[in-house]
Amino acid sequence: MKSILIAVAAAGSLLVAGAASAQDAAELAKKSGCLNCHAVDTKKAGPALKDVAAKYKGNKEAEGKLVGALAEGKGHPKVNASQADITAMVKWVLAM
Repeated sequence: MKSILIAVAAAGSLLVAGAASAQDAAELAKKSGCLNCHAVDTKKAGPALKDVAAKYKGNKEAEGKLVGALAEGKGHPKVNASQADITAMVKWVLAM
């Protein structure tokens, strides 16, 4: 019984950490200007973020490709954020 409670508590803390991480990534996207051209569900000047996630679903190279494109400005305007922040935002988008 005690091990079940520990497992439930651990799963709950991971869920909360994941939600906080997604919220942080959304804030980073807003702060970095990504949401000026992109929206989560609808196309603006750029594609909807959910459409980007769908396009790269199952692609194991997607994260590296997108992080590189955003950091270097290849095929997309260069994002003014740290490598860690760009990676967090890309992971958030790909998890949609």
